[in-house]
Order: sequence, then C-alpha cells, then structure tokens
Amino acid sequence: MENFKLTIILAAMLSLPACVCAQTLVRSVNGKVVDEWQMTNGLTVIKENGKYGFADKTGRTVIAPVYDKVGPKFLDGKIPVVKNGKAGLIDETGKVIIPFEYDDIGNKKTFDGLFLIRKGGKWGFADGTGRIVIAPQYDKYGRDFSNGLMMVMKNGKCGFIDRNGRVVIALQYDNSSLFHEGLAAVKKNGKCGFIDPTGKIVIPLIYDNVHNFNGGKARVQSGSESYYIDKKGNRLP
Repeated sequence: MENFKLTIILAAMLSLPACVCAQTLVRSVNGKVVDEWQMTNGLTVIKENGKYGFADKTGRTVIAPVYDKVGPKFLDGKIPVVKNGKAGLIDETGKVIIPFEYDDIGNKKTFDGLFLIRKGGKWGFADGTGRIVIAPQYDKYGRDFSNGLMMVMKNGKCGFIDRNGRVVIALQYDNSSLFHEGLAAVKKNGKCGFIDPTGKIVIPLIYDNVHNFNGGKARVQSGSESYYIDKKGNRLP
C-alpha cells in the first residue's frame, strides 16, 4: 500500500539526528573562522576551539561558541543546538528556550509552530516558548498536521492527536495515511478503509489495499480486482 508505506518512511526520515555539525569552513571574519553555508537569519556560524556559535556579518560574536553542534537553520527565530551531548533550543540572542535535556530536537521544520523533541527513544512536541505541549511518548509521527491532526504510532498502533496532544482517534490501527480530501486511509487486521477526522469509519475496512483520495475518488483493491470508489464507498464505472 503505497500511501501507508510513504507515511512510515517519511516518519523515519524525519527521525534522523536533529542537530548537524557546522562544516565546510571557508573563510574568516575578523579572525574568526566561519561557515558561509550556515549563514541564517543574518547570522553566521563561527568555530572556536572546536565549539560553535554565531557572529553577525561584521564578525561580532552574537552567540558565544560553546556548542558541540548547531542546526542548519533558524526555525521561527530559534535553532536547535547540542551541548555536552544533549540537545536544546536557543533564540537569535542565545537565550535558552528549551533546556539541554533532550536526545534530539528536529532541525528541518516546525509542525504547526511546534518543535519535535526526542527523549528516551520517544517523540513529542514543544512550542516556541519551550512549553512541552506533547510529552515524548510516541514511537513515530506523521509528516505534518492534516485536518488539525497528527498521525502518531505507539506500541505498533496508529492513531491521531491534536495540537494540544489530545487523542482524537484512538491508537488502534496497524497503519494510517494522513488526511486527504477529509479522509484518511487506515489498516486493521489486514483490511483497509477510510475514516473522517472524528474517527468515524466512513468507508468500511473491507479492502486489501487502498490509495488516498484525489479528485473525489480513490483506487482500491479487493483480491485481484482493482477499481475506483467515491467518498461514499460506491464503486465508480
């Protein structure tokens, strides 16, 4: 099932180590070795004595080089950094937003304004103020919020939570896609169907394989037969 595989593969890709060492050091500013590739939000990564910080375009140190690793870019004015083996989040002035107690903090994107955090092998989310919105507890997560919901996996089962961490759709499915055109494909006990954002089963789980809705129709497979259905589950000619 291409759509289900895609969800899990992307979740795994986003679960790469959060902070990346500054590399390709190419020039110096006022004696400080800096990395032009890492220029972000008007600041440039500097490296001194094996530690990383940030300087402005004149070479003035803005954030002292005390970090082992830094993320590739600022996200909403903040950037993940690593110190003494733990990840945290700082702003453009160097103020610590999320304390250094996490194994990873996602550095590729934010999720509806939330930062991905990992601790003890589990994933959760914090907001831009550092408040832990969703405590690290999930094994995998979806590409993003869709219809205000995020697909999460725990103990081998998928469900959906909202931005506040409330479980909206119980973690009961073996796999799930994101919502497309208001419906998400789900799989349970080897059979597939579709649910709406409330968790209601709109199209029964009777198919061996399904694809996401596109233009009001979805391709499904039952045994060796493949055909299209509409959003009410009616077979299309």
